[in-house]
Amino acid sequence: MALTKCKECGTEVSKSATACPKCGAPLKKKTSLFTWLVIIGIVLIVIGFVSQPSKEEKTVQVAQTLEQLAKTPVSNISPHGELAEIFLPMSKYTDVQRENKEKEITGKVVQWKLKVYEVKKLSEDKYKIQTQADSETLGTVVYVQVRNAQEKSFLESLKTDDFVTVRGKIDGVVPFIRHISIDPAILVVK
Repeated sequence: MALTKCKECGTEVSKSATACPKCGAPLKKKTSLFTWLVIIGIVLIVIGFVSQPSKEEKTVQVAQTLEQLAKTPVSNISPHGELAEIFLPMSKYTDVQRENKEKEITGKVVQWKLKVYEVKKLSEDKYKIQTQADSETLGTVVYVQVRNAQEKSFLESLKTDDFVTVRGKIDGVVPFIRHISIDPAILVVK
């Protein structure tokens, strides 16, 4: 039987006792590490649920982001020329040069007319457009937020080799395929 000392009177008492048999003082039980980990886990889960924005808040945030994107001046970066030379397969540029260029262009807003390869619906209001790369044009993966039924219908009608004009923020480079990722993006309808 494991013993501990009463903090009040110093009597040796069984660790399983709830009070000192001599003076009656309550004995504190140590909380196990497992119990603390469970409590911390529950608190973190509750904080995670409480801090999540509601669906309405997310909708407002997306709308504000798209509105700001529509107003932001576009960079003069082109999917043709130097950028295509750097990222196309069989490029003479090195990984270091590609990484440096990626850092330089990430976060820039561009407006590009691109040739569609594939369109995939990700959610009710978000689509992924993969564009074709050729010897002069860089391939891209564009994540388009639709703002209305007309844009949704337009995206769902696109076929391979159709052209689409998008405006979006360069998010980096998709590994292995060396396509530029643009997220978020909106359609430019003229």
